[in-house]
Amino acid sequence: MTTLRYFTYPLFFFFGFSLTSCQGADTLKITLHRSFLTASKINLTSVDMISMESMSIGHVLHRATNQTILGVIIPQSQFASLEIDGVFIPLFLEPGYDLQLYLDTLSRQPSVRFEGHSASANTYLTKANAIRMRVEQSAGKFYFELSAAEFVTHLKATKGLYAQLDQTFLAKLTLADSLKEVLSGRNQANLAFMQQNYAMTHPQPNQPADPLNVAGPPLPFSPHFIQTKMAEYAMVMNVYVSYTLPNLLGLQQMSSEQKSLLVDQYIQTGTFTPAEKEYLRAKNVHAWLTLVGISPETDVLFARYKTSFPHSVYFPTLAQLYHKWSTLAPGQPAPDFYGVTPMGDTLALSSLKGKVVYVDVWATWCGPCRAEFPQAKQLQQQFSADSAVVFLYVSIDQNQAAWKKLLQEDPQFEGVHINQVSTEQAGSLWKPYLLSGIPRYLLIDQQGRIVQANADRPSSGKVAEAIQKLLF
Repeated sequence: MTTLRYFTYPLFFFFGFSLTSCQGADTLKITLHRSFLTASKINLTSVDMISMESMSIGHVLHRATNQTILGVIIPQSQFASLEIDGVFIPLFLEPGYDLQLYLDTLSRQPSVRFEGHSASANTYLTKANAIRMRVEQSAGKFYFELSAAEFVTHLKATKGLYAQLDQTFLAKLTLADSLKEVLSGRNQANLAFMQQNYAMTHPQPNQPADPLNVAGPPLPFSPHFIQTKMAEYAMVMNVYVSYTLPNLLGLQQMSSEQKSLLVDQYIQTGTFTPAEKEYLRAKNVHAWLTLVGISPETDVLFARYKTSFPHSVYFPTLAQLYHKWSTLAPGQPAPDFYGVTPMGDTLALSSLKGKVVYVDVWATWCGPCRAEFPQAKQLQQQFSADSAVVFLYVSIDQNQAAWKKLLQEDPQFEGVHINQVSTEQAGSLWKPYLLSGIPRYLLIDQQGRIVQANADRPSSGKVAEAIQKLLF
């Protein structure tokens, strides 16, 4: 029995799972047996390897007091994530085979035990995941808070733990070599992400080459990683195309659109295999389209990919994102949203119709957001005498007290202020405007139509001119 070290809080129940094949080799039935407390939320998901969005792969066939049955259809063996009331358990599913999962959270140390054809693979996965959770910190500090020397030592020790697990457990299992490669590869992906995350939080000025030697391809390409929907691999490759390669190529000072085209060119002409190029270029298109939306440059990027890979399995994901951004094109109606003012009133974007609205999405904890405030205040001063222009500041702080405190301590931070405590709340602008991070800016005209769904920052020097054009 493997001890679980990654529970966020005790569930106080004991239950068992069974995966049994239904009609069809790609169909599974997951039966959850409960003998104590009823779990209120059960989700089984996998990821899209381009967008990294979670996709549900299980649906409830039957639910009773002591039993829940999920139907699952998967075309091939793959990783999945089982969520039970906020607790996530990584799984490796193989269609057509039974798997028994027993989870005990009543004991002092929660544990999981597997039985069935895939039991050994899932036991290894659980052991590896316990290592991953344990090495998030070292000597009471998160690994990205360590000095460079401390991090290198910590990374070496982590590699040793994974290597020991492979030698003492994985090597003794009677599994196909391809499956062993995938299971061990997930650990290598986690190691690569640790390196990437550390490099991103410790940038080296004027040094395109990373001192920790993570500028090159972080992992050898394997089609098995993609076929099995290894989320960790998708995450590493996303960082590689959107952060590591631009730094490696010295593109830090260029616009996002320029970066996207040069990264695409580098991958296209580089020494990557055809399969690597298809995957990495798709990741690049998606990453930059997510960040900047539709622009002349991303249109070129999108067209290049479609021409190079007209039948790519990744193209539907790219086309779906492009279509979403097309609904935010200039002239389209601006999706309405609303939030709470510092006085506790509700205010909606639609209530400002008839005015030009420059929207600034920010949070108190966002350094880049607050770095724009001096220029934002200068913009307000330029239009202070014009009641036809409104500067709407949308805070996404969960801590409303911190938001109100900042506003009280900075009376010069004028404009219209609202807060959305959750990106998932009713009236949130997060999903309708395809936000992936902050700061983010929008420009809306007097008729409530989109002018720019990804407007320039106050420090760009372009915002005043864009607003002026709408006033004449």
